[in-house]
Amino acid sequence: MKRMAPGLLLSWLAVLLVVTFGAKTRLSSSDKLGKQLVMAKFANLTRLARGRSALLARAASKEFQALGTKGFCGDASSRESTARQFQFISCAEARNFCSQDAACVAFACTDTHNVSVLYTTTGCTEDCGQVAWIQDPSLITTTITDRSQPTFNDADCYVMAITTTTTTLTYTTTTTTTTLTTTSTSMSTSTTSTSTTTTSTTTTTTTT
Repeated sequence: MKRMAPGLLLSWLAVLLVVTFGAKTRLSSSDKLGKQLVMAKFANLTRLARGRSALLARAASKEFQALGTKGFCGDASSRESTARQFQFISCAEARNFCSQDAACVAFACTDTHNVSVLYTTTGCTEDCGQVAWIQDPSLITTTITDRSQPTFNDADCYVMAITTTTTTLTYTTTTTTTTLTTTSTSMSTSTTSTSTTTTSTTTTTTTT
């Protein structure tokens, strides 16, 4: 059996290392791409879930209040040019539908004709580009009637109640007064004078 030449053996080993390393590199790159795709999909699903939760929370907390007299809902200019859709449903069904739709801000309905108009961008069929009411339901201020649609002459308008939270900030100012007290100390010096009196006695002697 012939022994393989050292040079040829080294060449085969080099080829084997290149093939093995290349395969591992391709596998590693594929794994990384797969992980990235999985993470991206998971992040997208998380965002969708959070968005749906927020919409459901808004819908669950909805309350509606009657507005105006009779007819369609309208703004200060007596117009109804806003995104909306029509359905042949009762007032109770319209309220339930609008409560479940996060984009629905108001509805007008008549049980006499069993028809309702929902002011929403969901399933919109009229003036879908007008979203001012959707963004600010306070723009709905009255009811209007339309001669071309007498079916809604006895309809009632219900608008999503808007809760306004007012935050009052109270600022307290503290004034610090520093009083400086000066104490004066007076020192009195008393001088005592001592007088010394000297008495002299004179004795006289007489000789007889």
